[in-house]
Amino acid sequence: MKLDDLIGSLVTKRNQPPPAAQPDGGFTLSIDGQYEIRCLPMGSGRAVLATILSDLPDNPRRREELLTWLMRLNLAYLKRSRSVLSVDNQTGQLFLHYNVSLAEITQSGFETALRDFLNDIDFWRECREARASPVPSPVMVFP
Repeated sequence: MKLDDLIGSLVTKRNQPPPAAQPDGGFTLSIDGQYEIRCLPMGSGRAVLATILSDLPDNPRRREELLTWLMRLNLAYLKRSRSVLSVDNQTGQLFLHYNVSLAEITQSGFETALRDFLNDIDFWRECREARASPVPSPVMVFP
């Protein structure tokens, strides 16, 4: 199927106005006010769903520590997910991508892929927030 047909059917089903096609042939979906998903055709019957997860720390040491931790977690998480983390070094942002084969997908399959991607976004947001929050030190009380 074509990406614009899949997006059109999805927004019609959700009673939303169709997103405008962008110069690169992609679309941006806004879902429940919580998610901004870029849907980009990649040629050869493929598309990618992408979103910005967060900005990375400016401090080089903290950035490297965070990225090392996230990439290790990403390797383990690949066993159950098709989403992949990436970094844009120019903007200092962490992205999540999900590849979709348009040649083999149905409307229902696309909606399932999008739902899986949204679940992955939630997972990575929680991981990122957990890592960013300092763990409180235990309070030692001696009688």
